[in-house]
Amino acid sequence: MTTVWATGIFSERTIRKARLGSGLVMFVFIILHMSNHALGLISLTAADDARQLFLAIWRNPLGTLLFYGSVLVHMTLVLRGLYMRRSLVMPKNEMAQIVLGLLIPLLLIDHVIGTRIVHALYSYTDNYETIVRTLWINAPDNGVRQTFALLAVWIHGCIGIHFWLRYRPWYDNSSSLLLAIAILLPVLALLGFVEMGRTLSDPSYIESESGHYEETINTRYYNDPEAREKIATIRAGLYGSFSAALALVILARARRRLKERANQVAVHYPAGETVRVPRGFTVLEASRLGGLPHYSVCGGKGQCSTCRVQILGDYWTLPPPDKLEQTTLKRINAAPDVRLACQLRPDKDLTVAPLLVPQTEAALPANSQETSPGREREIAVLFCDMRHFTTLTETRLPFDVVFLLNRYFGIVGKVVEQAGGRLDKFIGDGAMALFGLNTTPEEACRQAMAAA
Repeated sequence: MTTVWATGIFSERTIRKARLGSGLVMFVFIILHMSNHALGLISLTAADDARQLFLAIWRNPLGTLLFYGSVLVHMTLVLRGLYMRRSLVMPKNEMAQIVLGLLIPLLLIDHVIGTRIVHALYSYTDNYETIVRTLWINAPDNGVRQTFALLAVWIHGCIGIHFWLRYRPWYDNSSSLLLAIAILLPVLALLGFVEMGRTLSDPSYIESESGHYEETINTRYYNDPEAREKIATIRAGLYGSFSAALALVILARARRRLKERANQVAVHYPAGETVRVPRGFTVLEASRLGGLPHYSVCGGKGQCSTCRVQILGDYWTLPPPDKLEQTTLKRINAAPDVRLACQLRPDKDLTVAPLLVPQTEAALPANSQETSPGREREIAVLFCDMRHFTTLTETRLPFDVVFLLNRYFGIVGKVVEQAGGRLDKFIGDGAMALFGLNTTPEEACRQAMAAA
């Protein structure tokens, strides 16, 4: 029976869109904020003048609701995703994004309190003069912390944008320009911060602005013990809330793991490997836990078919595919015994054969490298099959046929690899080999002829 979770407003597709949309709102915010910092290279006044436009966008009721609503939604969905992820074995770029995402609140809570919250409660003047003076002169250790925070937010956002755009047709041609922008913007922002700090440290500036600075020193807030106590309570509440939410996710994962250890299923693979995982794990998670290479270009979100497997056995007794998996399988015209490893959660022992088997790389651990979904190019393709195979199978026992096929596929695979090709797939008694993935089309034809 299809649940509301799978089909309603809380479907996985809707949740992914909400996470992407909230992330994009925050990414626009940080782009504008860093651009504002970069204007500090011109002057402190230029940065403060541009800040008025920035505040007009984000400090009105609609902008405030949009930004902080996006922060809350994004953090909630990140914690949910951390809980839903059955295995923490993942490619390095995914791990980096998650770790940075969890560090960002810890790095930025003090900054948010020292600017927006104090301003809203006590009309604290949080212009560039005040904030940069605090971070550059009064508490340089906080300035270093804010530098790390800026880089963490930016790298986290850039990884997310890369995941979102990497398979767009135009992305490869634009990636160099986007990379240049991704490097240049934080560098300019940090240089703007440094320049403003140097300006405020200049004795001539201190003398010329001394009276003005005394008027904007926020003395009322600094000398009010009740205000400082209230802000300390808010700080403890924000840190405590985030820490409690993270601890709750960790405890929930631990509780689920203890319950699942007594209720496991075995996933068998063609090469003889067997991985036992708790019931409710996906086949892809089983592969990763077992250290077996398994393609998953979309990161296990059901948006591609690179993780698909063939069920070797009673496929009709497995849980039926949900709407998301059905859509993907329909797009590739998959056979009934083909399922997506990232979506299939077996409730009993089964045997699967991954249909796209990545080449193992000794220098890298399994599932730690980013896989490529391929691109359009000219290659040579070799097809071969066994002559009179149908006649052979009619006069032999099933085990004899299996033995014959295994020997045949072993010979074909060895010849193809020796000629410089890559064995792509077996189709019944036929084999398909690719030549020219790492060479010219002319050389690919020679390799294919040599293999034949």
